Formats: sequence, structure tokens, C-alpha cells
Amino acid sequence: MQFEGMSKMSNIEYDIPPDAIEDFLISRFSEALQVSRSDISVGSRFTELGVDSMTAVRMLGSLESRFGKRITPDAFVLFPSIDRLAKNLGRVDWLDVLEEALPVAESLKQCEAESKRNAAALHPLPVEQPDWKIKTVFLTGATGVLGAYLLKDLLQTTDCKIDCLVRAASPSGGKRRLHALLRVYDSEGDLDAAFDERVAAVPGDLAKPELGLSDRQRDSLADSVDVVIHNAAVTSLISPYSELATPNVDGTDRVVEMALRTRNQYLVHVSSYSIFGDALAMGNHLSEADFDVGQTFSFMGGYPRSKFHAEKIVRAYGKDGLRWKIARPGDIMGESKQGRYPLDLPGVTTLYYELLRTVIETGVVPDAPDFCFRPIPVDCVSAGIIHLTMRHSFLYETFHLFPTQVVRLGALTELLIEYGFDIRKLPVTEYRDRIAELRYESLPLMLLMWGLSSTRPKGAVRLDSERSRSILESAGIRCPEFDASLLSRYVDYCVDSGFLEPPA
Repeated sequence: MQFEGMSKMSNIEYDIPPDAIEDFLISRFSEALQVSRSDISVGSRFTELGVDSMTAVRMLGSLESRFGKRITPDAFVLFPSIDRLAKNLGRVDWLDVLEEALPVAESLKQCEAESKRNAAALHPLPVEQPDWKIKTVFLTGATGVLGAYLLKDLLQTTDCKIDCLVRAASPSGGKRRLHALLRVYDSEGDLDAAFDERVAAVPGDLAKPELGLSDRQRDSLADSVDVVIHNAAVTSLISPYSELATPNVDGTDRVVEMALRTRNQYLVHVSSYSIFGDALAMGNHLSEADFDVGQTFSFMGGYPRSKFHAEKIVRAYGKDGLRWKIARPGDIMGESKQGRYPLDLPGVTTLYYELLRTVIETGVVPDAPDFCFRPIPVDCVSAGIIHLTMRHSFLYETFHLFPTQVVRLGALTELLIEYGFDIRKLPVTEYRDRIAELRYESLPLMLLMWGLSSTRPKGAVRLDSERSRSILESAGIRCPEFDASLLSRYVDYCVDSGFLEPPA
């Protein structure tokens, strides 16, 4: 894309005049914030103008479409005013500027500077068959969608004691939070007695040094814990990396350090297939053994980058004695038998359910075959992680916990129509016009509109999960296909919960 007035200033080359970007941003923010252009100062910080993360995401697709450059939510944090963003976005080397401006999580900086190890090429110590019995589990993220089901499965299928790191002012308050999530999956209270007897809430925080634990607490856990299951992360898809590095990267480093103090030095890390970044759209074949394949994260929010760096830390500590396994789940949906999911609890990710609601309430979808996801019921992911955790084998291996089936937006729409909803597929231009008419807003819609306008690469990718599927199916763990029957259970649960209105 060419612009008139391309310039070179102070040895900095520009392919887009900064004043053109400034003018565009003033116009767009004037519309978004419903203020006059004269009320917007190019030198004011975005936060002073009233720009939040949702407003910033709304701008991403417009900027990419107008100027043909990739941009992420980090840009609005690293260059926090219209003039600073314009001066940097207009540069020929914009992506390099953005990459260099990103903060490096302290734990990652230490890992790379001191050990000077290439985590992608690491082959840990020879795999031994340790002689241990798992009696106590330290679980992070137990107040999330997956973590609560892990807690349920640990109570139901093992006799382990479970210590749960939870943000709370007191153990009793933490235990109430844990029980509220557990009740979603154990609505009859069948596990209440086991919960009272075997679950302990450990108040703490991934973002705090030493996880916010006292020396006495850390020593006690080190003496009793047999395995650490690190499932906690901030999963926001619109937050910049600069906001996620502390909980997701430094937090993982703190959990690993705690795992190294335990007697077995054994950690199961829950990662994400999003660690492959733009390689997911490059037509690649990606195996469970792949990690650093040259991917970048230049068209994404901060979450995939943070999970990539967290995996790098886990792998690097293998040389220091850490016994690790890594699980990469798909896009987690409700449990497969009754569709249960914590739809109405604060802090719980409901992105794919909000996507369902957006499609149903607007009654339209774009004809966009590139949009797809990899749904998997939470009980299948949990069963897989528990099975792999309790086995001595499979150390220093990574497991893809999702089916080979990819569900595209069009196929999802057909299933919703089959259920009884009235939904039309529209060409992208007509879809944008219809959404503008409806004035409908939701996070999935913003991400969808960003993707429709984005210059991000688009292509098919095959994520291999054959080995994990073979291991789990041999243990009787099978994941159902995402078909009309499974979707019906999800929609039924959403309707019964008041999250969705039934078809007219």
C-alpha cells in the first residue's frame, strides 16, 4: 500500500505520514467516544481520553484495514497517545519497533541471560521411571473453568489431598470460592464430604513474589506435595502482553521454583495451542513435539505470547532437575453429558458461549470460512490431564488435548439453525452494514470484526494430536465429536440457565 508524502525524518524512514495516522485516529476516537474532534488532543494519553481496552480493540481492525499494517493491543500501551502511536506506526520498521518496545518478563530475562539455553532445542536429563506415589497435589487455577473440573476429577477418581492456590483473604474465604465453582459440576453435592476432608485453600497470588506464601507455608508444601498442576493463567484475549507477563510468565516461573522444592520436582503445566502464534495460519503441520517453529505474535493480543514464554521457562528448568509434562488443550466448552459450564460466575471465561449468543441474537454471520475453533468438552481435557499426571511415564513430553476436528463458523451456524434458530449468512460487506445497523456489541463480535479487517495471514493448519488421542483412548478416554447432539446439550444448558433465549 502506497501513501503520498512518504518521508524520511531524522534518519527514520516512514512509509505512512504520521499526520495521516493522527487525522484518522482523531476521527475514529471522536466517533467511538462521541466527542468532537476539537476535544481530542493528540498528546493526551489514551487513558485520559477515556480509551479502555475494548475501545482499543475496536480500533485495531480499522487501523489495519486503512494502513495495511499489523497492530496489537500492546501498541496502545507502549505508545499511549495519538501522536506517539502515529509516529511509530508510520515507520517502515514498525513491527521491529513494536517488538523491541515489548517488556521482557523478569523471569524470562533471567532464564535467557543466565542459562543461555535454547529452550526449543533442549533435551532434558535422560528419562527415568521414578518410584513415587502421588498422595498430595498442588493445583493452581482451581477457580477457573478447567481448574474446577480438575478438582472434581481429583476428588472423584483419586484419593489425593489437594492444596489449591487461590486468591483470597483467608483459607475459609478461598474454600468458599473453590466450592462455588465445584458446585457447577457437582450440583447435587455428591463430593461435599470429600471436598471438606481433602481440599485445602492456600491463599496466594501468581503475581506476588514467592506466590505470596510465607516461608513456613512454602516449607510445608515442599515436604508434602508430590506433583504441581499449574493450570492458572489470565486468559484475556484482548489484554496486551505487558499486562499478562507478570501473572502468566513470571507467575509460571514462581510455580516452577516451588515445584523444584518439592520431593519429586514434578510439574504438569497447562499451556495452550495458541503458543504457535501466526504459524497457526501459515498452512503448517504442527506436531505435539513442536515448540519454537519461528512463530511471531504480531497480529495477536498478549495471551499467546505469554503462554509461549511460560512454556519456554518450564522446558528450560528441565536441566535443573524439573520433571515436566505439558498439556495444550483446545477451546474448552462445557462438560459433554449435560453441558454444564460456569456461565454466571465472575472472572470466568465465556468467550465461545458469548459467540453463540452473538450469532443467535444478531441473527447473522459473515461468510468467512477462515474463522474456526477447536472445541473440546472440559471433562475430556480434565480426564486427559489427570491420566497423564498419575502415570510415571511420558516425562518431558507435550500433549495436544483436542480432537482433530476443526469447527468452522459456517458449520456452527448450520448446527444452530438445525436447533431452531433463525440465522442468515451474509457477505462480509453486508454483514458489517447489518452489525452497524443493529449497534450490537460483544467481545466475540469485536474480535470477529478485527479479524475481518485484519491483514493477518490466513491459511489452513493441521495440529497433530494423534499420539495423545491414542494414549488416552487406550485408557478409555474418548472425546465426542462436536455435532448436533453435543451442541444441543450446550444450548439446552444455556437456555435453562437463562444465558440464551430459546428459539422463537
